[in-house]
Amino acid sequence: IRDSYNASLVAGNIMPSDGDDITKVLDEYERVDPENPALTDPRLATAYADLAEQMLQSDLQRAALIADTAQQRFPNDARLIGLQDRINTLREVQDIELRVAELEQELSDGLASIAELEDFGQYEASLQQMSALDPENRIAAAMVLRLEELVDEAVEAALSQNNWPGARSTLEAYAGILSQDRLAASLSRVDSAETKYSAQVGGVLAGVQDAVGGGDLDRAVRELRQLEQLNAAPGTIRQAREIVTRGYLGAAQQERGAGRFDEARGLIAAGQVVDPGYAGWQAELDAISQSEQLAGQALADQERQKIEQERQARIDALERRIQGNLNRTPFGVETARDTVAAVDELARAEPGN
Repeated sequence: IRDSYNASLVAGNIMPSDGDDITKVLDEYERVDPENPALTDPRLATAYADLAEQMLQSDLQRAALIADTAQQRFPNDARLIGLQDRINTLREVQDIELRVAELEQELSDGLASIAELEDFGQYEASLQQMSALDPENRIAAAMVLRLEELVDEAVEAALSQNNWPGARSTLEAYAGILSQDRLAASLSRVDSAETKYSAQVGGVLAGVQDAVGGGDLDRAVRELRQLEQLNAAPGTIRQAREIVTRGYLGAAQQERGAGRFDEARGLIAAGQVVDPGYAGWQAELDAISQSEQLAGQALADQERQKIEQERQARIDALERRIQGNLNRTPFGVETARDTVAAVDELARAEPGN
């Protein structure tokens, strides 16, 4: 047994095989002489370590098998323990390299197919893993660059719709991938755009109020249309429309009060274009009709009063004429004729006299 052991050690036959090897000899020692020094021979531990180190660069799997076999027999050998640590490290590196290669292929395929930001979702986890495994990877860098382009497009689309929350949400969704400098700059751009837009909307709304206050309703309508073109918030547009509506209503009421009923109706018609659903239009139209009717009645009363005054003045004049003729001396034929004519005219002017 001893000769077989030494021969196998010298020949380097220290791993299990189909032929003669040292493991079969050691099994025999354990059967017939469990205390034999060969079972703890430091030369065998060194042989295992030397062989494993030889295999490290060419066949890591074989080196790991040798180290595992050696540690089962020599679990406390410092060199073998250190060697196992190196093998584990190399295995991790090898696994990382393999995973990086897989991720590179996946991201490379994805880079060619991504057309919209929504397409990126299926590659996000892989890109984050690649960034952790290989921060300088060129394919990952190209993918990030493509993502930045898509994020910029999505943010610009949101800004064009004045969708500030949408723009911020897009940036925050990819905050873990975008660089902090780029993220901060993009968020600052959204803030600036929102501030500028809010100031613009506020200025136009103030213009609506100013125009209505100055009685320039045409300008007020133009300002309202500008708010609509700016895609202002529904509440802001509603507020401006109410201001313009009240302006038209107030102007119509003023025209009604001045007796310019057609002008009042024209203002109501213009206001209905601004806000067709406003309930106050019909009430004002009814008020205009009522005022117009009352004004017509007053005019007719005035006309009748004028006619009566003229008739009474003519009667008074005829009576004075008749009385003057009757008092005339001598009362001649011409005076008599004039008196008769005056009496006839008086009878027509005042039939009951």
